[in-house]
Amino acid sequence: MCRVHNRVLYIDIDIHHGDGVQEAFYNSNRVLTVSFHKYSPDFFPGTGHLDELGHSLGKYFSLNVPLQDGIDNESYVALFKSIMEPTIYTFSPSAIVLQCGADSLGCDRLGAFNLSIAAHGECVRYIKSFNLPLIVLGGGGYTIKNVSRCWTYETSVLLGLEGSLPNTLPHTPYDDFFSPDWKLHPELAGGRNRVENMNDGEDQDGSVGEVARNAWCSVSYDARGSARLDAVGSRGNERRGMEG
Repeated sequence: MCRVHNRVLYIDIDIHHGDGVQEAFYNSNRVLTVSFHKYSPDFFPGTGHLDELGHSLGKYFSLNVPLQDGIDNESYVALFKSIMEPTIYTFSPSAIVLQCGADSLGCDRLGAFNLSIAAHGECVRYIKSFNLPLIVLGGGGYTIKNVSRCWTYETSVLLGLEGSLPNTLPHTPYDDFFSPDWKLHPELAGGRNRVENMNDGEDQDGSVGEVARNAWCSVSYDARGSARLDAVGSRGNERRGMEG
């Protein structure tokens, strides 16, 4: 993608920190990575703290939103939008990659959030609304029946068909996997399945402010490097013209 797009935004809503992509572009100011994840020293991969910001030209081009167990739909979606809107307008990417790991759903075997399929899908809808070239990827997910539900719904969101998708699942040879409700949108965080929300509202407000400041810093730092990027691109075009 970087051969075609000068600025790529990578967003990760898997419950695990997007450490691999962050590391791959940790020194680059052409790819901005944003990861929303559970953060704890004893939770894999143990990275993704707010202070992991990138290095060298990539300083402030790695943004992390560390969360604790039990975050709910309203808090997660509000946090996601309040961070992604200024980040997109500030960084001004020419393309976006969105990784939609389904282990951030409620009831996941390894996860510990209280997200519904609809809330997870709202993040997809919101990023789609910016009308930028978009690649959407799968990711983690360890309660398989909910992974299939989630990505079915999010495919419909991307196609603009979510309003016409029935909640009752069609009969297939796999009916037993979706019992006892056979619904596209089962209750994933009700009753004994609900995880106590350990996220403090003030901490979340602080995270939003700090991530937003880091996003602005990325543009401030890049203002000195953007001309160099443009010059490199121009020289590359010249070389390709000479080779042609």
